[in-house]
Amino acid sequence: MAPRWRKVLADLWSNKTRSLLVVLSIAVGVLAVGTVLGIQQIVSRDMRESYLAIHPAQAQAFTTNFDDDFLYAIQRMPEVAEAEGRVMIGAIRAVTGPDQKVDLSLTAADDLAATRFDRLKLLQGKWPGKNELVVERLSLGLLRGAGVGDMLTLELDGGQRTHTVRLAGVVQDLNAQVGSTSVQAYTNLATVEALGQPREYNALYFTVAQNPEDHDHVQAVGQAISKRFELNGGQVGGLYVRPYNQHPAQSSVDAILGVLGALGLFSLVLSGFLVFNTMSALLTQHIRQIGIMKAVGARARQIVGMYLGLMLAFGLLALFFSLPVSTLLAWGAARLIAYALNFDLLGFGLPWPVVGIELVLCLVVPLLAGLVPVVVGTRLTVHAALSTYGLGRGRFGRSLIDKVLRRVRFLSRPLLISLRNTFRRKARLVLTLTTLTLAGAIFIGVVNVRASMGATIDQIFAYLLSDVNLNFDRVRRTEEVVPIMQQVPGVDVVEAWAGMNAEVMGPGDIAAEKLVVFGPPVNSQLLKPTMLEGRWIVPGDENALAIPTSLRAKHPGLKVGDKLTIKMAGRKQDWVVVGIFQFLNTGDTYLVYTGYDYLARILNQSGRSFYYEISTLDHSSAFQNQVSQALQAEFKRQGIGVYLQTGGSIRDSTSVVLNIVAAFLMAMTVLIAVVGGIGLMGTMGMNVIERTREIGVMRAIGASTPAILRLVLVEGMLIGGLSWLAAVAIATPISQLMASTIGQALFQSAIPFVFDGVGVLAWLLVVIVISALSSVLPALNAARLTVREVLAYE
Repeated sequence: MAPRWRKVLADLWSNKTRSLLVVLSIAVGVLAVGTVLGIQQIVSRDMRESYLAIHPAQAQAFTTNFDDDFLYAIQRMPEVAEAEGRVMIGAIRAVTGPDQKVDLSLTAADDLAATRFDRLKLLQGKWPGKNELVVERLSLGLLRGAGVGDMLTLELDGGQRTHTVRLAGVVQDLNAQVGSTSVQAYTNLATVEALGQPREYNALYFTVAQNPEDHDHVQAVGQAISKRFELNGGQVGGLYVRPYNQHPAQSSVDAILGVLGALGLFSLVLSGFLVFNTMSALLTQHIRQIGIMKAVGARARQIVGMYLGLMLAFGLLALFFSLPVSTLLAWGAARLIAYALNFDLLGFGLPWPVVGIELVLCLVVPLLAGLVPVVVGTRLTVHAALSTYGLGRGRFGRSLIDKVLRRVRFLSRPLLISLRNTFRRKARLVLTLTTLTLAGAIFIGVVNVRASMGATIDQIFAYLLSDVNLNFDRVRRTEEVVPIMQQVPGVDVVEAWAGMNAEVMGPGDIAAEKLVVFGPPVNSQLLKPTMLEGRWIVPGDENALAIPTSLRAKHPGLKVGDKLTIKMAGRKQDWVVVGIFQFLNTGDTYLVYTGYDYLARILNQSGRSFYYEISTLDHSSAFQNQVSQALQAEFKRQGIGVYLQTGGSIRDSTSVVLNIVAAFLMAMTVLIAVVGGIGLMGTMGMNVIERTREIGVMRAIGASTPAILRLVLVEGMLIGGLSWLAAVAIATPISQLMASTIGQALFQSAIPFVFDGVGVLAWLLVVIVISALSSVLPALNAARLTVREVLAYE
């Protein structure tokens, strides 16, 4: 082996701490990028493949009843590739315990194990027979401990009759609504007949024969099917076209992963700063060695090649660390996302494109970051290289900052030494401060984004100031039931709301979106939405509608003053949009609002209601549950069927996606904090190594080990404190940019910005700890050397 390559190996091995810092500097940035890219690749690929495996329908139509003969006629239409009928039954409640019930939606097919579209995956038990059903795995917890083989009591017709079925198994449905508060169950047509329903379909799933990716063409085929129903004396109540071969949550997941990808790329940039800083310090230490090599005949090309080879060795060692760790992290994170969004991963491993990107980054980042200091270092003459080592000719005092520092007289001598040492290597200081400042700003920014999301949720659910939602089995007179509620201990405010399921009518007079139209009292005490445009409902309004931002996102051109044609209770009517409020819909049904008096009048329910909203004296979840149980018991005693749901449970189910986003943001924050910590540790380590002989001189004239430690510790604290001040200064615009991006992805609008002081204080604590560890450890190593060893240090 040539002498210069033996020197490369010696440089790698002789100072293990320095080599470890360089390797970690490269590995952390590459690890961040590899992890995020791995998550993106795994989730996007496996979500798509899992979704395609269930053979998703391109459209779903809700219809009047039809039989197998009519289904065969639909299948024979030239525009239709495949079609299948299902039975959808709502208004069912499952009894889960004494005075405990939960809504249950039932989907039935002739043979669940052999469906054409939206195939289910059996996870436990068996496919259902007569008087049996299976439930979606996300719904199993709503049955309060019921397991495969248990018997369930179902209430039908508003509690007027019951039917007992057996829970035969647990299935996975990729189209199941995440965070739903009702049980999603499936059975066969024999059970449908046993429940007293006709053996006829009321839902049609189909794919088109041509242009399946063309949304308008699929809509046109749906209109042709609707006309066929009308000719047969029936009708299509709603037609919902799905994105072609795309999981329903794909767009939201892509948006969030895009934000995480930006943070991962930012970590890589910080890593580049670290490598540049570390290589600059390394070359500074090696200047005398470069001079000696030049003196004995080494050419600049050979020296540059030698140090570039050293950097490649650092990169390969970083790859050895980052590749397996990023694989584990990416797969683990993707597994959590898959479970939360209810799809399957296809297998363990990092996609090969991501492996290739990590390999390239590990080789290119150190080369690019180290090229400039290597070239600059090798251009020195032999005389300059040999005369700049150690305590030699310093340059302190030439810059404006140095001149200012020379005038500082009021500090003690040790503090003055620390202050001047801090600014000795200004280029290195700038890079270190840049790394720590950006890391701190991102850390504070993520904390602010979490606070902003929490504030947004608080605003969104401000309209749900009710603590208990109460639904009766049928319309009840307000004057009869409100006094019963008011006498229950803990009840504060009771309001009767009107409500009805509806659809937005699209082209061809086909329903496009599902709605729930609620009619609270105009001056409701339990409803305070955040209006983004227009106004809320006022007394005297008729056919006026306030809609959520999520519905406007489906109709980008919709604005205040426009009309929406809505079909409700069997009739169509034009409604005027008077306001747009902020709200996050977690499912495919949108909540819109009008006034109680008007809605109750057109529904012929004046003075009566299904729905009652209740506010309790104490708004904690425990007290909500207590009042809910007391109401349940009181109405049972009165012989009145009722279903209750607490505001806390609704909030928890809606916050599932936000909790996932917050968890990943915090994970990236920790990674960025590690990058900043390694940067400061590397800087302080190099600073102490460079001043080894200087420390020896101080030891020789009587400086104690604690005094040496204080000098270095103060220097590290100064750097950390300066970076903290700079991070706080630039955190606000970075936080606002991140909050705006995530707000558009999740809420289809900007979210209110909240500056959380916790992030500022937390980063200060992190900087103090990092500064202490980064300073004390290298100083201890230097202080342990004898005076003779440090004065002889090369």
